[in-house]
Amino acid sequence: MRKVKICAKYAGHTIKQNQSIMLNINCGRDQLPQIIKLMFGIDLDIDVGIKFYSADSENELSKLGSVKIKTIKIDYDGESKIQLMTSIDFVELELLNALVEHSEEEIEFYLKYELEGE
Repeated sequence: MRKVKICAKYAGHTIKQNQSIMLNINCGRDQLPQIIKLMFGIDLDIDVGIKFYSADSENELSKLGSVKIKTIKIDYDGESKIQLMTSIDFVELELLNALVEHSEEEIEFYLKYELEGE
């Protein structure tokens, strides 16, 4: 089981008519080593937990759900844009919507996946 912790900013999500969800997060250059580790999780089911850091939250790790990586883009300056995809059935919608309230702050995303043969 591999675990990757990424500090990122929420960059929006969409829910489509077929009940698929796209979650976008942006990471700074300092997260690049973690992004490289995350690339091994392409085409695998990834469990996602999040932790908010603000005065009104309890800083507890909450399970967002299960996702797959749709895209990882790394810009010339080392900043990354990650798009995760899932379905309404595999994610906590209340927690997903809570991300909107914390869009201006960094959020810790905990991603866990299992590689074959490990």
